[in-house]
Amino acid sequence: MKIKKEYISARNIENNIELSNLQTGQKIIVNEYTYNVILKMVEGSFHYEGADASEINLILNYLQEINLVESDLNYNLPPVIKSEILSSNVNNNTNIIFIGVPYDAGSTGTTGSKIAPEYFRKYFSGVSNSYNNLFMENCDYQYKSNILGRVIDIGDILYLPGESIMDFQDRVKDVISLNSSSKILVMGGDHSISCSIVESLSTDSKQNIVFVKFDAHYDCSGTFRKLPLNHHNYIEKIREFEGINEIIHVGVREPKLPFYNICDDKVFNEYDDFKGYFSRGEVKNIYISIDIDVLEPLRNPGTTYQVPEGFEIDDLLKYLKLLKKHNIVGADIVEYNPLLDKNNVSLYNVKKIFEKLVEIMECSQ
Repeated sequence: MKIKKEYISARNIENNIELSNLQTGQKIIVNEYTYNVILKMVEGSFHYEGADASEINLILNYLQEINLVESDLNYNLPPVIKSEILSSNVNNNTNIIFIGVPYDAGSTGTTGSKIAPEYFRKYFSGVSNSYNNLFMENCDYQYKSNILGRVIDIGDILYLPGESIMDFQDRVKDVISLNSSSKILVMGGDHSISCSIVESLSTDSKQNIVFVKFDAHYDCSGTFRKLPLNHHNYIEKIREFEGINEIIHVGVREPKLPFYNICDDKVFNEYDDFKGYFSRGEVKNIYISIDIDVLEPLRNPGTTYQVPEGFEIDDLLKYLKLLKKHNIVGADIVEYNPLLDKNNVSLYNVKKIFEKLVEIMECSQ
């Protein structure tokens, strides 16, 4: 018979030792003498000075009762998960920078999308479990999601409450410029954050970029001198950037109002039309912006301005997969509001989108 030491946790309780089975939670309390006998038995020695065969057998029976002895009569429990299985494989060669932009002052609806980057990281940051082993040494086992292991997370861009949007945009542009040699993956925040990101990338790349926007809305409601940049009008600002060659709207379902300024933007709501455009090989550099309200509201509660009859998540991923062979200079996921989400349904959608964006950006490195 063999004592399964990797299953055992030990701790002092007054003048005795409590032994616990980490898998079953079963416990026994032994004195210090018995504990020392067990330590010798773990080493493979069933002989201890002062202990006779009857005492050894009694100890083995106690350990067997809480499933800590391997024998033909013992129930075979699943093996203990090893720490190397719980640790994720971090891709140290990645060229994808992940940045949070916790800003929703450009939203005209319910705020809360500013907490999305923190909420996303918290959910996928992993869990840990610490305990004492048989020798009362502290053991720490961790599980870390591989989602964030595929990017270099440099944290959130600081937003000071009350500061002007111009000051914040300048800070965003500075951060993007410092990392412009990498692929940029951003999580907002409301959709107005795309403006400063694209402005910085379109200047640094010195190449024409096609801005591909998946959104239920046009976001072209007009710019006025006294109207600040917001998530309804930022497209008109992006249209002014010299490095933007074309703007493409995908999944728009809102009615086109008379004052919307669509200009020469392309609008695709059919997959075959979208596929035909990108199959011509004329587009090289792409920036992808995904407002999660492009998805079907019945399966995507965590966003403010919902429009019926949206994409299913698999439909959206199918569109994204089509862009795999192009040079993705950057991407963002915006308008996810954890305060409106129910049972993390929208968080699941954001996770799937994040994974697909990382996948296609890895292909274009």
